[in-house]
Amino acid sequence: MSKPHYFDAPEEAKDDAMLNLVKKQGYVPDGCLLQGVLVMMIVREGGDPCVGCHSDRTKCGGRQ
Repeated sequence: MSKPHYFDAPEEAKDDAMLNLVKKQGYVPDGCLLQGVLVMMIVREGGDPCVGCHSDRTKCGGRQ
């Protein structure tokens, strides 16, 4: 089972087409390392993906 993020392998995030799309749309910062599918689900429910993320913000530049 894959993890819902790329914090252990940030280079893999660049190949996530859905993550790149939501970054371009401004839903998450350019450095976001959550999987695009997860981000899209959170956004569709009206949430902010950064709010529920408990990862190291120094790696992704996420909002507090």
